[in-house]
Amino acid sequence: MMEVKEAVIRILKEAGKPLHASEITKLMIEAGLWESDGKTLEDTVSAQLQLDIQSNGDQSPFMLVAPMTFGHRDFAVEVPDSTDSTETAAPDRLAPNAPFANGSLSFTDCAEKVLEEFGGKRPMHYWDITEKALEMGWLITSGKTPQTSMLTLLITEIKRKRKRGERPRFVHYGHGYFGLSEWTRRGLALQIEQHNEQVRKALRERLLAMTLGEFEELISQLLLEMGFEAVEVTRLSGDGGIDARGILVIGEVIRIKMAVGR
Repeated sequence: MMEVKEAVIRILKEAGKPLHASEITKLMIEAGLWESDGKTLEDTVSAQLQLDIQSNGDQSPFMLVAPMTFGHRDFAVEVPDSTDSTETAAPDRLAPNAPFANGSLSFTDCAEKVLEEFGGKRPMHYWDITEKALEMGWLITSGKTPQTSMLTLLITEIKRKRKRGERPRFVHYGHGYFGLSEWTRRGLALQIEQHNEQVRKALRERLLAMTLGEFEELISQLLLEMGFEAVEVTRLSGDGGIDARGILVIGEVIRIKMAVGR
């Protein structure tokens, strides 16, 4: 027989979505994962999960997404990498930055707009953010649990941005409260970020201004600097989109042929 938290983790992972404490309790008992002689089992489960969240904060595997409703912090959420996806029937299948087909803003864009106009540089709870976005008509969705979608997509965007080494738009303060990262931008950190952004912009403009021949020569130089051998630039036409080829030698043993194309 499992401990409560271990059993709940298994149930939430299998469900792939947040569940109410009563449903969690029912599924644990039906699956034979947990049993108790208590009379208020769902209250017991809810209390233990809330205590874990309060004690461990973001390190807790659980998230309180609504009264007595819990989700697993790492439960599978399929969020496409492309930014041209549109809303589908299930609210937890939304692309975080994509505009919807009906022209409304995405969940995360709505959150940014709400925090900018109503946050007063103070964190807001995701539930209040969602309600304000719906009230203002910025968020239009057929999903039945927009608050859960808002929480999931805000956390997903923050994790994705950090994984890519980018500064997230949002800051998660815990307990469902979010703010904008720009509220904390000041001093040297702000100057560095602004400088890096200027450099990225200038580099992008320079790359776009290059001819195809110049771009292919640049790619070949880059491969050489990275340690590739036998680097050759392909012809400007009829190359199938391949700009340069080279061989990467690792430890004098492994030889990897690589083609780079635009």
